[in-house]
Amino acid sequence: MNDDALFVRSYEFSVRVGVYEEEKTQEQKVSLDLSLVTDLQAAGVSDDITQTIDYIAIIDTIHKVAKQKHYELLEALAESIAQALLATFPIKSVSVSLHKPNIIQSGSAIGIRIQRARK
Repeated sequence: MNDDALFVRSYEFSVRVGVYEEEKTQEQKVSLDLSLVTDLQAAGVSDDITQTIDYIAIIDTIHKVAKQKHYELLEALAESIAQALLATFPIKSVSVSLHKPNIIQSGSAIGIRIQRARK
């Protein structure tokens, strides 16, 4: 089995995440980078979408997880996203990076990255 990767870069979505009171009631933008390790050879050879993972299904899964509840920490949101993707798609592993854009005055981002593999 090949270790190919399907990825999503700089995808922004709104979610309720944070420990401060205003973060618990208002959604804020979060930016996601995602890499799914899977075998893409069959899709490359056949040129058939049924042989790969539909990007829209990945995004739908992320949105479903994001809307489930308020998350105190980006770490908890990332863990929920990773576990949902591992449970839903035929992937070996996933890397999820999340950051809150412009969270500090200099315009920089602060965030986290986790990697999880199928057990």
